[in-house]
Parts: sequence; C-alpha cells; structure tokens
Amino acid sequence: MKKVLVLLITTQIYLFVHSPFAGAETDSTNPKCSEELNNELWPGKEQVSPWNNDQESPLRWGRFRQDQLSVFHKLRIGIVGLGAIGNSISQLASMLEIGHFKIADFDTFEVHNRSRQIFAKEGHFGQEKVQIVANEIKRVNPNAVIKSYPKGLTNQNIDDFLGDIDIIIDGIDIFAMKIRRQLFNRAIERGIPIVTVAPLGMTIASAYFAPEGMSFDEYFNVNDMTNENELMLHFLVGMAPKLLHKNDYIKDDLRLFEKKATTDPRAIFAASVELANWIERIFVSKNSYGFKSIPYTTQIDLKTWKKHSSYLRFGLKSPWQKLKIQIVRPQLFQVLSKKSNQENQ
Repeated sequence: MKKVLVLLITTQIYLFVHSPFAGAETDSTNPKCSEELNNELWPGKEQVSPWNNDQESPLRWGRFRQDQLSVFHKLRIGIVGLGAIGNSISQLASMLEIGHFKIADFDTFEVHNRSRQIFAKEGHFGQEKVQIVANEIKRVNPNAVIKSYPKGLTNQNIDDFLGDIDIIIDGIDIFAMKIRRQLFNRAIERGIPIVTVAPLGMTIASAYFAPEGMSFDEYFNVNDMTNENELMLHFLVGMAPKLLHKNDYIKDDLRLFEKKATTDPRAIFAASVELANWIERIFVSKNSYGFKSIPYTTQIDLKTWKKHSSYLRFGLKSPWQKLKIQIVRPQLFQVLSKKSNQENQ
C-alpha cells in the first residue's frame, strides 16, 4: 500500500504545476458563472477509451485485466467542487481512463490557488474551473465524455447532476456545508455511493457513504436546524474522531475567519490517491479488500504512514462523541471568529 501511494503521489507531484474542497455553492446568480456549457449528450454505459486498442494502455501491462479496465471506461463519476481535491482527482481519474465525468464548480482560478490546485497556473487565472478541468481531462483522454455545471451545484440542477451517475466524489469547500449535506442526503436517497477524503494537516480522513448505510444526518447528528458552523464542526469531528491532525497547524496563523483554510499539497495528492482507491474498491475489486462504509472511518498519518480506523456505531450521537463536540466547539469557533495575533498587533 505504501509503495502504491508513494508512486501515485510522485506522479501527481510531477504534474503539479484555495481552500480544501473548493467549489460548490448554492448561489446560482454568481456573476462569475456563465450559462451552462454546451455539453456532449450524457451517455448510457458505453465504453470510452483513449486508445484505439486497449492493449496499448499501460494499465493493461500487468496492472488491470481487460474486464477491469472496461469498468473504468464505462464508469460515470460526478465531481462536485474543483478546488484542491477536485483538480487532483480529476487528473488522476483521467489517467485511470475513466470515461465519463460530471463536474460542478461556479468559481474561476485565482493566483492564490496555485499552491494547492494543480491546474491553477499562468494562462488559467480568471478562467472558469469547469472549462479548464474539462480541457485537462480531454488532454489525457480525448474521448472522455464530460458534462459541466459552471454554476456549481444548486437547488435547480442537483437532480440533473445526480442523474445517471455511478459515484459522487466530494470536493466541496469546507465552508459550504449546507450544500454538502444536501448532496450527501440526496445521493443516498437515490442509491448513489459518495466518498469523501479530507486533507487535514498532514493526515487524510476517509469515509464512504453507501446507499444501504447510515445517512449524512444520522452519522454526523445534524438536521435542518443545524447552522453552517455547527455543520463544519460535526463534519470535522466525525471525519477524524481521533483528531490526529490537531498538532499539525500553526494556530496563530490560521485564517478561517476569512474563510481561508490551509492544506498541505502532500495531503491533497494523498487524498486524491485514496479517492481513486475507493473507486477501485467499489467497482473493480468489489469487496476483496473488506472495505467498510460509515460508521467506519479511517485517518492516515502521512508523517508515519500509519492508518488509524474508527467505528462510531451511533455516529456522533454517543455521549463520548457529544462530549468531544463540546470540547472542540470553543476552539474551532474562536478561530472562526477572531483575527490572528499578527493582524491584531
């Protein structure tokens, strides 16, 4: 596992040229948004390969059988949010020869994105992320079928986005928790699996929501009355119950009050590898690895490559998890509400 992660991360860093999970919004009137792009007709389950003969694919030279590669060619994935995670997994998914993409993001590339978003580079600043990401996918797989949503995920288009899709990849901004909750709950209602991997400090926290498992609301113990900050708190604690990343930050320099969240690029690439691993586990390897959905989560410490698993049978409803929420809440809300010491001086 370590060797595979190192190899894939090294490949991504070679291709490396703002906030984690950047991208989805509920505001469909954002002036940066253009009209829906002129998309190709969304397909059925036909195979889409970048090769005239699949034997030419390096993935066939001892890594995947033809029937396994065909699964990737037929797969229809939805990526919501084209920030740090969305950029990286779209690149990796195209290299895995996945054939069909739905991508949603309302934003444009800006200069400050370039330390973490692989497509944020000279020539791309000011351009819509969906257009750039679609172009980059096509550069790897010219035959890929792509449907873009340049207004991001909205109340008006969420059902269309979820139509005829096999899996959802969560790349939503950590500050856009209400649309994340809506996406997770709607996807599970429609029988669509959804995976999320959060880069937290020098760790990644991974969770898989299966249609037959616990819902977002059940696991994170939230409801329609839960506000944005509380949603963020419950999400962060629920994703990483062991809080292995708690000492990975320079707390005085955090700028969450400006809705700016820090992420180490190494954690971003590792998160994209884990997302790709989930795609293989669910659709290619099936249950051969014995993977488990929520209420199981995993957090991998990238400094030691140690994997830590958690099982919260009752989600965040248990007394211990409620106590943990009470302990973490004032710490998080303090950072969300005040300026850094440096700016206060």
